[in-house]
Formats: sequence, C-alpha cells, structure tokens
Amino acid sequence: MRVLIYAEVYRDGQCLSYSNALNDIVIHRWNMSHMLTFETTVNGHLVSRQRADGLVIATPTGCTAYALSAGGPLISPSLNALLLVTICPHTLTSRPLIVDGDSCIQITLCRDQIGEAQLNSDGLLCQRLIPGDLVRIEKRQQIRLIHPQGHDHYATLREKLDWGKWL
Repeated sequence: MRVLIYAEVYRDGQCLSYSNALNDIVIHRWNMSHMLTFETTVNGHLVSRQRADGLVIATPTGCTAYALSAGGPLISPSLNALLLVTICPHTLTSRPLIVDGDSCIQITLCRDQIGEAQLNSDGLLCQRLIPGDLVRIEKRQQIRLIHPQGHDHYATLREKLDWGKWL
C-alpha cells in the first residue's frame, strides 16, 4: 500500500483549492528572486520559521524524486511517514525531517513575504500563493500499486542510483 497526500490552500479562512499527490507537494518561490519566508507546524507544534527557496513534503514513494535531489533521505515505502525537505535554506542548520504519516502539516507564508509562491502536486501547478496563505497537508488515502512478481525495492534503488557498481 502507498499513501496519497492531500493539500488544501486557505486564504483568509476560505479554502481556495485542494490537490492530491502520490509523490510530493512542493511550495516554492515563483515570481521573485527573493527567498520565501514561511512557518511550518506539525500537529499544531511550531517546527520552524525559515527563509528558503521552498519546501518539499514527500511520501515514501516520492522520496527518491525532488526530495532526494534537495538532500533528503530514502524512506522505505512500507513506512507510515512523511518527509519535509527545505529547498536551498538560508541556514546551515536546516535538516530533512521525517514525521509520522498521520501528522497534519501546515505551512504559512509569512505576511512580510515579498512576491508570490506556488504549490505543485506531483509536478503540476495547482495554486499560486500570496503572503498569509496557509497550506494544510495530510495523508488522505492509501492505494495499492501493482508490482511484478519478485519485485525487490532495494534492487530498484541499486539500479537507479548505481549502488555497488565497480569503477
């Protein structure tokens, strides 16, 4: 079983849009050269207020895509987990964070933010974001992927990531 994550975008308390993703939801800068300033909470607890080019929220299925490129870890697809990876953070102390898959993650673009951002679900533009917008992300449902008989997740990783190849 694999999880789908669900994102809702709120502006002034009104839900503007929603989307599903199998791999990841990405909030990133759009029409500006400045970094984004945003706050991240998990289950109502403040994790951080930071400046960065964006944030990737990935499922275990999506951890080998953008999240891995941004410095995130590999997560076994059998785990009930979500991954938060900051894109080009403006600090050396920002590290990827793995949270329980049943968590509610909220990202709020700070009101003093200059310019707009955008939210992508599995690489598709879903919503333009402005300062003050809130994005709520949660696991919504599970789906079953069909694999060939004898499928080996680690063999796939070895092949795609060139692990163990002789020089």
